[in-house]
Amino acid sequence: MSPHRAAAGPLIALALALGGLVLAGLASAPAAAQPVTREDLPPVPRPLPQGDLASRGLSPLARAVLEEINLARTEPAAYARIVAHTPLAYRPEDVREAVAFLERQPPLPPLAPDLRLTAVARDLAFYQAVTGGVGHGAEGQTFPARLREEQVFGGITGEVVSYGETTARGVVVQFIIDPDTPGRGHRTNLFDRLYDHAGAACTARRSMGGMCVVDLAGMMMHPGAEETQAPAPLR
Repeated sequence: MSPHRAAAGPLIALALALGGLVLAGLASAPAAAQPVTREDLPPVPRPLPQGDLASRGLSPLARAVLEEINLARTEPAAYARIVAHTPLAYRPEDVREAVAFLERQPPLPPLAPDLRLTAVARDLAFYQAVTGGVGHGAEGQTFPARLREEQVFGGITGEVVSYGETTARGVVVQFIIDPDTPGRGHRTNLFDRLYDHAGAACTARRSMGGMCVVDLAGMMMHPGAEETQAPAPLR
């Protein structure tokens, strides 16, 4: 056997060993990352205009709640992904029902902030922060009385109240899942296409954690309308 052929054996073995290491490395290498599409990203609320008269009186949390509501109204299918990953504080069947609703809900225009509606909401929020009550008010703080006080006349109006949540997303997800509310009344109000304005107020409570009030209206008359006209009934 020639010396050249004798040396070829170890070289071939070395080449095979190196080739095996390369193949093993390729097999264990992670797959190439797939491109991220817009649908993979969580939707982001569009900020309300800063410094305009209609937005005055909104606390940072109340402003964020209105922005979050507008996100759900304008991008319901995208917001369904947010609700689908909500914490386990809600019954799974309620979450699934809310996701199905959002997936079939057509987009709606955003709600414009309104200074008078924010005042109506703030009256209830501050009143219940002191008294610890729940609902839409009593003893002169009823919804129609507050509307009249702030000269919100005509059109249609509605009010939704959240208890226990301290973040804008938590408030809106609670409204949308709407557990234990007959007819999902809070959600129905948020996705009523006749509403075009809203105000909000949030405050802390001694019990039940945070509280947020959102008042909605559509086809409102301007201030100075006939004061004898009764406000629209609560929806």
